[in-house]
Amino acid sequence: HKGDAERIVAALNESLDDESGWLRIEVVRAFGSMDAAIPGVVTALVKALSDDHDWVREQATEALGNAGHE
Repeated sequence: HKGDAERIVAALNESLDDESGWLRIEVVRAFGSMDAAIPGVVTALVKALSDDHDWVREQATEALGNAGHE
């Protein structure tokens, strides 16, 4: 459902600002497993490319590289 996806994206977006790098990695992995056509998914992954944590950036890069290749 569209409303469910929007709520999930909103909750995950909030977690992208968490101080825990490990949580942010998992959030990026969650975004990476979602359909790139869901509004906000690609935007969140692009935001994660600027993260301070190397592994968050790596996960975001990988997820963006796989976007749309199911």
